[in-house]
Amino acid sequence: MTSTNRNSSRTGSLKYKEFRYSLHLLFSNKLVVFGMCIVLFFSTLAIIGPLLVDPNEPMNVNFKNDLLPPSWEHPFGTDDLGRDVFKLVILGARYDLSISLLVVAIAAIVGIFVGAVSGYVGGKVDELFMRIVDILFAFPGLILAMAISMVLGRSFLNLFLSLVLVWWTSYARFMRGQVLAEREKLYVKASKSLGLSNFRTLFRHVLPNAVFPMIILATMDIGSVMLSAAGLSFIGLGPSPFEPEWGTLVNRGAPYLFMAPWLISIPGVTILLASLGFNLMGDGIRDVLDPRLRR
Repeated sequence: MTSTNRNSSRTGSLKYKEFRYSLHLLFSNKLVVFGMCIVLFFSTLAIIGPLLVDPNEPMNVNFKNDLLPPSWEHPFGTDDLGRDVFKLVILGARYDLSISLLVVAIAAIVGIFVGAVSGYVGGKVDELFMRIVDILFAFPGLILAMAISMVLGRSFLNLFLSLVLVWWTSYARFMRGQVLAEREKLYVKASKSLGLSNFRTLFRHVLPNAVFPMIILATMDIGSVMLSAAGLSFIGLGPSPFEPEWGTLVNRGAPYLFMAPWLISIPGVTILLASLGFNLMGDGIRDVLDPRLRR
């Protein structure tokens, strides 16, 4: 009993040291800390934005104040409808972060499930799933998302669906490779010899060991999804032009590039900073979770 307590205590101590070392790796990189601060700032803005700004602000049209330059009253100026750009950018944080996180979450869940089943079961199931993935991979991702958005029409839901339909394939293919590698290991053969079902072996033993690289991929994809969503909104395939979404704000400001450059530059810089923050944070998480980089 005493030796068991010593072993559990030693294991707990090793896990605590590993956790402290992971935190040290994460916070010792100044770029990663900078990215985490950006993500925290925009996440906080998305949560408390509707408390700081009236949610009906996008409908408060005042043509008497259209295209006003930045000032104390309007820090980011006003747009062609006389709306305060500063307030629209704050409200847009919730829209852009929500759609980016939801797209990555749903795409990762669907892709992980399809890739895990395809890699573990094999045979005709693997052939069917991978042919579907290959067909979707044959088209450039953004072009395919544009085509789907054009067919479905302009709305947040349609923008979300078009990005999910494009993004899940990369998770499926990557997860399949992970499962194929894990399937040949001794613990899987031991599980089968004990009489465990394929379903239980896959989701209880194989999947937990193969899912960690997917976390890294998902974290780094948030910034890419945000840029793609903003790009689709910029060319008129996003939500309604009156919604306070950052890509839509850039779209509305494009005709006034030389007359009112703040209309396109401020939302554009906001998109750049937010996506950069998620990419830097993803790099830090990769450094912590990847054993090769830890060494």
